[in-house]
Amino acid sequence: DVPIGTVVAGRTDEGLDDLVGFFVNTLVMRTDLSGDPSFVELLGRVREAGLSVLSNQDVPFELLVEELAPARSLSRHPLFQTMLMVQNTAGATLDLPGVDLAGSSAPDGDATPPLVPAKFDLDLTVEETFDAAGSPAGLRGLLIGSDDLYDAATVTTLADRVARAVDAVLAGPSAPISTVDILDAGERDRVLHGWNATGVAWPAATLPGLFAAQVAQAPDATAVAFEGTTVSFADLDARSDWVAGYLQGLGAGPESVVGVQLPRGVDLVVAVLGVVKAGAAFLPIDLDLPAERVGFMLADAGARIVLSDVDVPVTGAFEPVAVEPSHPAYVIYTSGSTGTPKGVVVTHAAVVNTLRWLADEYDLSSRDRILFKTPVGFDVSVWELFLPLTFGATMVVARPDGHREPAYLASLIREQGVTAAEFVPVLLQALLEEPSTAECRSLRHVLSGGEELTTAVRDRFFEVLPDARLYNTYGPTEAA
Repeated sequence: DVPIGTVVAGRTDEGLDDLVGFFVNTLVMRTDLSGDPSFVELLGRVREAGLSVLSNQDVPFELLVEELAPARSLSRHPLFQTMLMVQNTAGATLDLPGVDLAGSSAPDGDATPPLVPAKFDLDLTVEETFDAAGSPAGLRGLLIGSDDLYDAATVTTLADRVARAVDAVLAGPSAPISTVDILDAGERDRVLHGWNATGVAWPAATLPGLFAAQVAQAPDATAVAFEGTTVSFADLDARSDWVAGYLQGLGAGPESVVGVQLPRGVDLVVAVLGVVKAGAAFLPIDLDLPAERVGFMLADAGARIVLSDVDVPVTGAFEPVAVEPSHPAYVIYTSGSTGTPKGVVVTHAAVVNTLRWLADEYDLSSRDRILFKTPVGFDVSVWELFLPLTFGATMVVARPDGHREPAYLASLIREQGVTAAEFVPVLLQALLEEPSTAECRSLRHVLSGGEELTTAVRDRFFEVLPDARLYNTYGPTEAA
Protein backbone atom coordinates (compact mmCIF):
# COMPACT_ATOMS: atom_id res chain seq x y z
CA ASP A 1 0.00 0.00 0.00
CA VAL A 2 2.18 2.78 -1.34
CA PRO A 3 1.07 6.45 -1.17
CA ILE A 4 2.36 8.65 -3.99
CA GLY A 5 1.39 12.25 -4.66
CA THR A 6 0.13 13.33 -8.06
CA VAL A 7 -1.01 16.61 -9.57
CA VAL A 8 -4.39 17.35 -11.18
CA ALA A 9 -5.42 20.43 -13.14
CA GLY A 10 -8.23 21.23 -10.74
CA ARG A 11 -10.58 22.49 -13.47
CA THR A 12 -13.62 20.45 -12.56
CA ASP A 13 -16.10 22.66 -14.39
CA GLU A 14 -16.12 23.42 -18.11
CA GLY A 15 -16.62 27.05 -17.28
CA LEU A 16 -13.07 27.11 -15.92
CA ASP A 17 -11.45 25.82 -19.10
CA ASP A 18 -10.72 29.25 -20.57
CA LEU A 19 -10.14 31.05 -17.29
CA VAL A 20 -6.57 32.08 -16.53
CA GLY A 21 -5.57 31.06 -13.03
CA PHE A 22 -3.89 28.44 -10.87
CA PHE A 23 -6.36 25.68 -10.02
CA VAL A 24 -3.85 22.83 -9.48
CA ASN A 25 -4.40 20.50 -6.56
CA THR A 26 -2.43 17.54 -5.18
CA LEU A 27 -3.97 14.12 -4.71
CA VAL A 28 -2.69 11.12 -2.79
CA MET A 29 -2.74 7.94 -4.88
CA ARG A 30 -2.73 4.79 -2.76
CA THR A 31 -1.62 1.87 -4.90
CA ASP A 32 -2.57 -1.66 -3.88
CA LEU A 33 0.32 -4.08 -4.56
CA SER A 34 -1.24 -7.09 -2.83
CA GLY A 35 -1.30 -10.45 -4.55
CA ASP A 36 1.75 -9.77 -6.72
CA PRO A 37 -0.16 -8.47 -9.76
CA SER A 38 1.19 -8.24 -13.27
CA PHE A 39 2.00 -4.81 -14.64
CA VAL A 40 -1.19 -4.90 -16.70
CA GLU A 41 -3.24 -5.69 -13.58
CA LEU A 42 -1.44 -3.03 -11.60
CA LEU A 43 -2.09 -0.46 -14.30
CA GLY A 44 -5.79 -1.29 -14.07
CA ARG A 45 -5.76 -0.84 -10.31
CA VAL A 46 -4.01 2.51 -10.60
CA ARG A 47 -6.50 3.66 -13.22
CA GLU A 48 -9.48 2.72 -11.02
CA ALA A 49 -7.86 4.40 -8.02
CA GLY A 50 -7.14 7.49 -10.08
CA LEU A 51 -10.73 7.81 -11.28
CA SER A 52 -12.05 7.33 -7.76
CA VAL A 53 -9.85 9.99 -6.18
CA LEU A 54 -10.78 12.57 -8.81
CA SER A 55 -14.19 12.85 -7.21
CA ASN A 56 -12.43 14.29 -4.14
CA GLN A 57 -10.09 16.67 -5.90
CA ASP A 58 -11.95 19.75 -4.68
CA VAL A 59 -11.15 19.00 -1.04
CA PRO A 60 -8.74 21.74 0.09
CA PHE A 61 -5.30 20.44 1.01
CA GLU A 62 -5.31 22.37 4.28
CA LEU A 63 -8.52 20.64 5.39
CA LEU A 64 -7.07 17.24 4.58
CA VAL A 65 -3.97 17.93 6.65
CA GLU A 66 -5.99 19.17 9.61
CA GLU A 67 -8.15 16.04 9.54
CA LEU A 68 -5.46 13.43 8.92
CA ALA A 69 -2.24 14.87 10.24
CA PRO A 70 -3.00 17.19 13.16
CA ALA A 71 0.42 16.60 14.75
CA ARG A 72 2.30 17.18 11.52
CA SER A 73 6.04 17.69 11.33
CA LEU A 74 7.15 20.68 9.28
CA SER A 75 10.30 18.78 8.28
CA ARG A 76 8.45 16.68 5.70
CA HIS A 77 5.26 16.47 3.67
CA PRO A 78 2.48 15.15 5.93
CA LEU A 79 0.79 12.86 3.38
CA PHE A 80 3.47 11.51 1.04
CA GLN A 81 7.15 11.87 0.27
CA THR A 82 7.25 11.04 -3.45
CA MET A 83 5.52 13.02 -6.20
CA LEU A 84 4.74 11.80 -9.73
CA MET A 85 3.67 14.40 -12.26
CA VAL A 86 2.74 13.63 -15.86
CA GLN A 87 2.86 16.54 -18.32
CA ASN A 88 0.67 15.68 -21.27
CA THR A 89 0.30 19.22 -22.67
CA ALA A 90 3.69 19.55 -24.34
CA GLY A 91 2.14 19.96 -27.80
CA ALA A 92 -0.63 22.34 -26.74
CA THR A 93 -0.78 25.91 -28.00
CA LEU A 94 -2.09 29.00 -26.29
CA ASP A 95 -4.09 31.40 -28.43
CA LEU A 96 -4.44 34.79 -26.78
CA PRO A 97 -5.16 37.87 -28.88
CA GLY A 98 -2.21 40.25 -28.91
CA VAL A 99 0.07 37.81 -27.07
CA ASP A 100 2.97 35.94 -28.62
CA LEU A 101 4.09 32.71 -26.98
CA ALA A 102 7.61 31.35 -27.30
CA GLY A 103 9.54 28.66 -25.47
CA SER A 104 12.79 29.32 -23.65
CA SER A 105 15.95 27.24 -23.57
CA ALA A 106 19.04 27.07 -21.43
CA PRO A 107 21.80 29.54 -22.39
CA ASP A 108 24.28 28.46 -25.06
CA GLY A 109 22.21 25.39 -25.84
CA ASP A 110 23.09 23.71 -22.53
CA ALA A 111 21.02 20.54 -22.23
CA THR A 112 21.46 20.33 -18.45
CA PRO A 113 18.08 20.68 -16.70
CA PRO A 114 17.73 23.91 -14.76
CA LEU A 115 18.19 23.80 -10.99
CA VAL A 116 14.83 23.80 -9.25
CA PRO A 117 13.99 23.51 -5.55
CA ALA A 118 12.95 20.08 -4.29
CA LYS A 119 9.42 20.26 -2.94
CA PHE A 120 9.41 16.62 -1.83
CA ASP A 121 11.90 13.89 -1.02
CA LEU A 122 11.62 12.75 -4.64
CA ASP A 123 9.77 14.43 -7.51
CA LEU A 124 9.47 12.56 -10.83
CA THR A 125 8.11 14.54 -13.77
CA VAL A 126 7.40 12.71 -17.02
CA GLU A 127 6.34 14.34 -20.29
CA GLU A 128 5.52 13.12 -23.74
CA THR A 129 7.89 13.90 -26.61
CA PHE A 130 7.07 14.21 -30.28
CA ASP A 131 9.07 13.96 -33.49
CA ALA A 132 9.23 16.55 -36.25
CA ALA A 133 6.05 15.20 -37.78
CA GLY A 134 4.19 15.57 -34.51
CA SER A 135 4.01 11.84 -33.78
CA PRO A 136 4.62 10.50 -30.25
CA ALA A 137 8.32 9.80 -29.77
CA GLY A 138 8.45 8.48 -26.20
CA LEU A 139 8.74 9.86 -22.70
CA ARG A 140 11.28 12.12 -21.09
CA GLY A 141 11.72 12.18 -17.33
CA LEU A 142 13.23 14.50 -14.74
CA LEU A 143 13.94 13.22 -11.24
CA ILE A 144 14.54 15.80 -8.52
CA GLY A 145 15.81 14.69 -5.11
CA SER A 146 16.14 16.64 -1.90
CA ASP A 147 19.83 17.19 -1.23
CA ASP A 148 19.10 16.81 2.48
CA LEU A 149 18.66 13.11 1.69
CA TYR A 150 20.39 12.34 -1.60
CA ASP A 151 23.54 13.23 -3.47
CA ALA A 152 23.64 13.45 -7.26
CA ALA A 153 25.03 9.93 -7.69
CA THR A 154 22.20 8.41 -5.64
CA VAL A 155 19.52 10.27 -7.60
CA THR A 156 21.15 9.13 -10.83
CA THR A 157 21.07 5.54 -9.54
CA LEU A 158 17.37 5.87 -8.69
CA ALA A 159 16.65 7.31 -12.14
CA ASP A 160 18.47 4.37 -13.73
CA ARG A 161 16.32 1.98 -11.71
CA VAL A 162 13.12 3.70 -12.84
CA ALA A 163 14.23 3.36 -16.45
CA ARG A 164 15.20 -0.26 -15.86
CA ALA A 165 11.79 -1.00 -14.36
CA VAL A 166 10.00 0.64 -17.32
CA ASP A 167 12.02 -1.41 -19.78
CA ALA A 168 11.20 -4.59 -17.85
CA VAL A 169 7.42 -4.06 -17.68
CA LEU A 170 7.28 -3.13 -21.37
CA ALA A 171 9.18 -6.29 -22.26
CA GLY A 172 6.91 -8.48 -20.09
CA PRO A 173 3.71 -6.65 -19.13
CA SER A 174 1.99 -9.87 -18.02
CA ALA A 175 4.77 -10.98 -15.65
CA PRO A 176 4.30 -10.51 -11.88
CA ILE A 177 5.81 -7.23 -10.72
CA SER A 178 7.88 -9.14 -8.16
CA THR A 179 9.98 -10.41 -11.07
CA VAL A 180 10.99 -6.91 -12.14
CA ASP A 181 14.70 -6.57 -11.35
CA ILE A 182 15.66 -2.95 -10.71
CA LEU A 183 19.31 -3.71 -9.91
CA ASP A 184 22.06 -3.89 -12.49
CA ALA A 185 24.64 -6.69 -12.37
CA GLY A 186 27.09 -4.66 -10.28
CA GLU A 187 24.48 -3.65 -7.70
CA ARG A 188 23.16 -7.20 -7.40
CA ASP A 189 26.63 -8.59 -6.84
CA ARG A 190 27.33 -5.97 -4.17
CA VAL A 191 24.10 -6.70 -2.29
CA LEU A 192 24.31 -10.48 -2.48
CA HIS A 193 28.06 -10.94 -2.16
CA GLY A 194 30.03 -7.78 -1.37
CA TRP A 195 27.99 -6.76 1.66
CA ASN A 196 27.77 -10.36 2.87
CA ALA A 197 31.44 -11.28 2.65
CA THR A 198 31.64 -11.52 6.44
CA GLY A 199 32.65 -15.15 6.88
CA VAL A 200 35.45 -15.92 9.33
CA ALA A 201 37.04 -19.36 9.65
CA TRP A 202 37.02 -19.94 13.41
CA PRO A 203 38.37 -23.30 14.62
CA ALA A 204 35.78 -25.54 16.26
CA ALA A 205 35.63 -25.10 20.05
CA THR A 206 33.43 -25.50 23.13
CA LEU A 207 32.89 -23.45 26.28
CA PRO A 208 34.74 -25.87 28.63
CA GLY A 209 37.54 -26.19 26.07
CA LEU A 210 38.09 -22.44 25.87
CA PHE A 211 37.91 -22.13 29.67
CA ALA A 212 40.50 -24.90 30.10
CA ALA A 213 42.84 -23.02 27.76
CA GLN A 214 42.55 -19.91 29.93
CA VAL A 215 43.23 -21.91 33.11
CA ALA A 216 46.37 -23.35 31.55
CA GLN A 217 47.54 -19.96 30.29
CA ALA A 218 46.99 -17.88 33.44
CA PRO A 219 45.84 -20.02 36.39
CA ASP A 220 46.46 -17.31 38.99
CA ALA A 221 44.69 -14.50 37.12
CA THR A 222 41.47 -13.22 38.68
CA ALA A 223 38.46 -14.83 37.05
CA VAL A 224 35.66 -13.45 39.27
CA ALA A 225 35.40 -10.46 41.60
CA PHE A 226 32.35 -10.27 43.85
CA GLU A 227 31.64 -8.30 47.00
CA GLY A 228 35.27 -8.03 48.07
CA THR A 229 36.08 -11.65 47.16
CA THR A 230 38.22 -12.72 44.21
CA VAL A 231 38.49 -16.16 42.66
CA SER A 232 41.34 -17.19 40.38
CA PHE A 233 40.92 -19.23 37.21
CA ALA A 234 42.55 -22.19 38.95
CA ASP A 235 40.21 -21.99 41.95
CA LEU A 236 37.18 -21.63 39.71
CA ASP A 237 38.35 -24.63 37.71
CA ALA A 238 38.65 -26.78 40.83
CA ARG A 239 35.28 -25.77 42.29
CA SER A 240 33.44 -26.28 39.00
CA ASP A 241 35.10 -29.72 38.61
CA TRP A 242 33.55 -30.65 41.95
CA VAL A 243 30.08 -29.62 40.73
CA ALA A 244 30.58 -31.33 37.36
CA GLY A 245 31.53 -34.61 39.05
CA TYR A 246 28.46 -34.39 41.29
CA LEU A 247 26.20 -33.81 38.28
CA GLN A 248 27.75 -36.70 36.39
CA GLY A 249 26.90 -38.92 39.34
CA LEU A 250 23.26 -37.87 38.90
CA GLY A 251 23.33 -38.78 35.22
CA ALA A 252 24.01 -35.38 33.66
CA GLY A 253 25.88 -35.45 30.35
CA PRO A 254 25.69 -34.43 26.69
CA GLU A 255 22.13 -33.75 25.43
CA SER A 256 20.75 -33.46 28.97
CA VAL A 257 19.53 -30.21 30.57
CA VAL A 258 20.27 -28.97 34.10
CA GLY A 259 18.36 -26.10 35.66
CA VAL A 260 20.40 -23.47 37.51
CA GLN A 261 18.43 -21.47 40.09
CA LEU A 262 20.86 -19.42 42.16
CA PRO A 263 21.28 -15.76 43.09
CA ARG A 264 23.92 -13.85 41.19
CA GLY A 265 27.31 -14.45 42.77
CA VAL A 266 30.36 -16.72 42.64
CA ASP A 267 28.24 -19.84 43.26
CA LEU A 268 26.17 -19.10 40.16
CA VAL A 269 29.31 -18.88 38.03
CA VAL A 270 30.61 -22.14 39.52
CA ALA A 271 27.28 -23.87 38.87
CA VAL A 272 26.96 -22.84 35.23
CA LEU A 273 30.57 -23.76 34.52
CA GLY A 274 30.09 -27.11 36.25
CA VAL A 275 27.04 -27.89 34.10
CA VAL A 276 28.83 -27.31 30.78
CA LYS A 277 31.90 -29.21 31.99
CA ALA A 278 29.65 -32.21 32.70
CA GLY A 279 28.56 -31.92 29.06
CA ALA A 280 25.00 -30.84 29.86
CA ALA A 281 23.15 -27.71 28.79
CA PHE A 282 22.31 -25.21 31.52
CA LEU A 283 18.81 -23.77 31.86
CA PRO A 284 18.96 -20.39 33.68
CA ILE A 285 16.05 -19.80 36.05
CA ASP A 286 15.49 -16.37 37.61
CA LEU A 287 14.64 -16.55 41.30
CA ASP A 288 11.67 -14.22 41.02
CA LEU A 289 9.79 -16.35 38.48
CA PRO A 290 6.42 -17.81 39.57
CA ALA A 291 6.47 -21.49 40.44
CA GLU A 292 4.09 -22.28 37.59
CA ARG A 293 6.45 -20.69 35.07
CA VAL A 294 9.45 -22.56 36.50
CA GLY A 295 7.57 -25.83 36.38
CA PHE A 296 6.64 -25.28 32.74
CA MET A 297 10.24 -24.49 31.76
CA LEU A 298 11.67 -27.53 33.52
CA ALA A 299 9.10 -29.86 32.00
CA ASP A 300 9.35 -28.34 28.53
CA ALA A 301 13.16 -28.52 28.52
CA GLY A 302 13.24 -32.01 30.05
CA ALA A 303 15.42 -30.89 32.96
CA ARG A 304 15.45 -33.54 35.69
CA ILE A 305 18.16 -31.84 37.79
CA VAL A 306 18.04 -28.34 39.28
CA LEU A 307 21.06 -26.79 41.01
CA SER A 308 19.97 -24.46 43.78
CA ASP A 309 23.16 -24.84 45.82
CA VAL A 310 26.76 -25.64 44.85
CA ASP A 311 27.75 -26.83 48.32
CA VAL A 312 27.34 -30.35 47.00
CA PRO A 313 28.67 -33.62 48.44
CA VAL A 314 31.71 -35.16 46.77
CA THR A 315 30.39 -38.28 45.07
CA GLY A 316 33.30 -39.00 42.78
CA ALA A 317 36.05 -37.37 40.76
CA PHE A 318 35.10 -35.37 37.70
CA GLU A 319 35.72 -37.32 34.53
CA PRO A 320 36.28 -34.98 31.56
CA VAL A 321 33.68 -35.68 28.93
CA ALA A 322 34.02 -35.28 25.16
CA VAL A 323 31.85 -32.21 24.64
CA GLU A 324 31.27 -31.59 20.94
CA PRO A 325 30.63 -28.18 19.29
CA SER A 326 27.28 -29.56 18.13
CA HIS A 327 26.15 -30.37 21.69
CA PRO A 328 23.66 -28.02 23.37
CA ALA A 329 25.35 -25.48 25.66
CA TYR A 330 22.27 -23.83 27.13
CA VAL A 331 18.50 -23.56 26.81
CA ILE A 332 16.92 -20.14 27.23
CA TYR A 333 13.28 -19.03 27.18
CA THR A 334 11.59 -15.94 25.80
CA SER A 335 9.77 -13.65 28.16
CA GLY A 336 6.42 -15.11 27.18
CA SER A 337 4.86 -11.64 27.02
CA THR A 338 2.98 -12.62 23.86
CA GLY A 339 1.90 -16.09 25.00
CA THR A 340 3.57 -19.31 26.06
CA PRO A 341 7.35 -18.91 26.54
CA LYS A 342 9.41 -20.53 23.83
CA GLY A 343 12.67 -22.33 24.55
CA VAL A 344 15.71 -21.99 22.32
CA VAL A 345 18.53 -24.55 22.33
CA VAL A 346 21.94 -22.97 21.58
CA THR A 347 24.90 -25.18 20.73
CA HIS A 348 28.51 -24.70 21.80
CA ALA A 349 29.45 -23.91 18.19
CA ALA A 350 26.85 -21.13 18.06
CA VAL A 351 27.66 -19.46 21.38
CA VAL A 352 31.42 -19.74 20.82
CA ASN A 353 31.01 -18.15 17.40
CA THR A 354 29.12 -15.25 18.97
CA LEU A 355 31.64 -14.81 21.79
CA ARG A 356 34.56 -14.79 19.36
CA TRP A 357 32.78 -12.20 17.23
CA LEU A 358 32.14 -10.03 20.29
CA ALA A 359 35.75 -10.22 21.43
CA ASP A 360 37.04 -9.47 17.95
CA GLU A 361 34.54 -6.71 17.08
CA TYR A 362 34.87 -4.86 20.38
CA ASP A 363 38.56 -5.63 21.02
CA LEU A 364 37.90 -7.43 24.31
CA SER A 365 40.65 -9.49 25.91
CA SER A 366 42.28 -10.53 29.19
CA ARG A 367 42.99 -6.89 30.04
CA ASP A 368 39.26 -6.16 30.38
CA ARG A 369 36.97 -6.24 33.39
CA ILE A 370 33.46 -7.14 32.29
CA LEU A 371 30.37 -6.40 34.36
CA PHE A 372 27.98 -9.30 35.03
CA LYS A 373 24.72 -7.72 36.15
CA THR A 374 22.00 -9.03 33.79
CA PRO A 375 19.43 -11.49 35.22
CA VAL A 376 20.34 -14.98 33.99
CA GLY A 377 16.96 -15.46 32.33
CA PHE A 378 17.87 -12.74 29.84
CA ASP A 379 20.13 -13.92 27.02
CA VAL A 380 22.58 -11.03 27.36
CA SER A 381 23.77 -12.70 30.57
CA VAL A 382 25.39 -15.45 28.48
CA TRP A 383 28.08 -13.17 27.06
CA GLU A 384 28.56 -11.46 30.43
CA LEU A 385 29.21 -14.88 31.95
CA PHE A 386 31.25 -16.63 29.32
CA LEU A 387 33.19 -13.93 27.51
CA PRO A 388 35.38 -13.34 30.61
CA LEU A 389 35.71 -17.07 31.33
CA THR A 390 36.73 -17.98 27.77
CA PHE A 391 38.91 -14.96 26.90
CA GLY A 392 40.70 -14.46 30.21
CA ALA A 393 39.02 -11.24 31.31
CA THR A 394 37.87 -10.59 34.87
CA MET A 395 34.16 -10.91 35.58
CA VAL A 396 32.93 -8.22 37.99
CA VAL A 397 29.70 -9.56 39.49
CA ALA A 398 26.98 -7.18 40.67
CA ARG A 399 25.13 -8.14 43.83
CA PRO A 400 21.62 -9.64 43.49
CA ASP A 401 19.11 -6.92 42.52
CA GLY A 402 21.98 -4.50 42.09
CA HIS A 403 21.13 -4.14 38.39
CA ARG A 404 18.15 -2.01 39.44
CA GLU A 405 20.28 0.58 41.29
CA PRO A 406 22.08 3.13 39.07
CA ALA A 407 24.07 4.63 41.96
CA TYR A 408 25.34 1.19 43.03
CA LEU A 409 26.25 0.23 39.47
CA ALA A 410 28.14 3.49 38.96
CA SER A 411 30.11 2.94 42.16
CA LEU A 412 30.84 -0.68 41.24
CA ILE A 413 32.07 0.31 37.77
CA ARG A 414 34.25 3.02 39.26
CA GLU A 415 35.70 1.04 42.17
CA GLN A 416 36.31 -2.16 40.17
CA GLY A 417 37.60 -0.44 37.04
CA VAL A 418 34.97 -2.06 34.79
CA THR A 419 35.87 -1.61 31.12
CA ALA A 420 32.87 -3.23 29.36
CA ALA A 421 29.19 -3.49 30.25
CA GLU A 422 25.75 -3.97 28.73
CA PHE A 423 22.58 -2.03 29.56
CA VAL A 424 19.07 -2.03 28.17
CA PRO A 425 18.34 1.54 27.02
CA VAL A 426 15.95 2.35 29.88
CA LEU A 427 18.58 1.36 32.46
CA LEU A 428 21.28 3.12 30.50
CA GLN A 429 19.21 6.29 30.59
CA ALA A 430 18.79 5.96 34.37
CA LEU A 431 22.53 5.35 34.77
CA LEU A 432 23.34 8.46 32.73
CA GLU A 433 21.13 10.57 35.00
CA GLU A 434 23.13 9.38 38.02
CA PRO A 435 25.66 12.19 38.75
CA SER A 436 28.49 9.84 39.72
CA THR A 437 28.38 8.03 36.35
CA ALA A 438 30.50 10.81 34.87
CA GLU A 439 33.35 9.50 37.04
CA CYS A 440 33.25 6.03 35.43
CA ARG A 441 36.26 6.78 33.26
CA SER A 442 37.38 3.15 33.07
CA LEU A 443 34.48 2.25 30.76
CA ARG A 444 35.69 1.65 27.20
CA HIS A 445 32.76 -0.25 25.70
CA VAL A 446 29.03 -0.07 26.45
CA LEU A 447 26.60 -2.33 24.62
CA SER A 448 22.90 -1.52 24.58
CA GLY A 449 20.03 -3.67 23.31
CA GLY A 450 16.71 -5.25 24.11
CA GLU A 451 14.66 -2.22 23.10
CA GLU A 452 14.92 0.96 21.05
CA LEU A 453 18.10 2.97 21.63
CA THR A 454 16.95 6.54 21.05
CA THR A 455 19.09 9.37 19.75
CA ALA A 456 18.38 11.25 22.99
CA VAL A 457 19.99 8.48 25.08
CA ARG A 458 22.87 8.24 22.60
CA ASP A 459 23.56 11.98 22.78
CA ARG A 460 23.34 11.98 26.57
CA PHE A 461 25.77 9.04 26.69
CA PHE A 462 28.50 10.96 24.89
CA GLU A 463 27.91 14.01 27.08
CA VAL A 464 28.46 11.95 30.24
CA LEU A 465 31.05 9.44 28.94
CA PRO A 466 32.84 11.15 26.05
CA ASP A 467 35.74 8.67 26.01
CA ALA A 468 33.62 5.50 25.83
CA ARG A 469 32.14 3.76 22.81
CA LEU A 470 28.46 2.88 22.53
CA TYR A 471 27.21 -0.09 20.49
CA ASN A 472 23.60 -0.69 19.52
CA THR A 473 23.31 -4.50 19.67
CA TYR A 474 20.27 -6.72 19.33
CA GLY A 475 19.24 -10.35 19.44
CA PRO A 476 22.14 -12.33 20.95
CA THR A 477 20.14 -15.56 20.77
CA GLU A 478 19.05 -14.93 17.19
CA ALA A 479 22.59 -13.98 16.21
CA ALA A 480 23.99 -17.15 17.81
